[in-house]
Amino acid sequence: MILLQVREFMAFRPQGITSLLSHRRKQFFLIVLWGIVLGLIVIKVYWTGYQEIRWLRVYKVPYGWHETPQPVFLDLVLVLLASLIVGSLISDAKFLFYGYIMGLLLTFVVSFAYVISYMWFELGLAESFSYFAFDWEWAVFYSILNVGKIIFPQVILLSLLGVIAGAMLRELVGY
Repeated sequence: MILLQVREFMAFRPQGITSLLSHRRKQFFLIVLWGIVLGLIVIKVYWTGYQEIRWLRVYKVPYGWHETPQPVFLDLVLVLLASLIVGSLISDAKFLFYGYIMGLLLTFVVSFAYVISYMWFELGLAESFSYFAFDWEWAVFYSILNVGKIIFPQVILLSLLGVIAGAMLRELVGY
């Protein structure tokens, strides 16, 4: 086994490296696209929640403890479908694991940026978060709470199940 790896290393072919890098680049782009799609689903959940729950918008509540936006069935189906597609298109298990973590982090960052800008500009809480020197930290805290409540546990678990099912489907079909 080790001799085969040494032989493969000694047989240096630039064409093999460029094809490997282009294959990795496609998979990396797919993970980034998946993270953005999941982030857009979370943004849609947050935005429709603030459109349907009027008291959150009227009273400019940055975070509701009990009645907050939650994903509906269609959102969860879209998360599962997107994760199933990504899991079936990525061939390497190691890259799939790290891609899953990177995709969820990108999902969190995309939706966090939207939520903080929504609270800052649309709800007009910039004045409330700017009274003292470090009051912007409350906006960050409430944004993390909002995004965390939407993402955890439904989106995380369904995306994990979708990625695993997609990888199993890929191995079962054998392409």
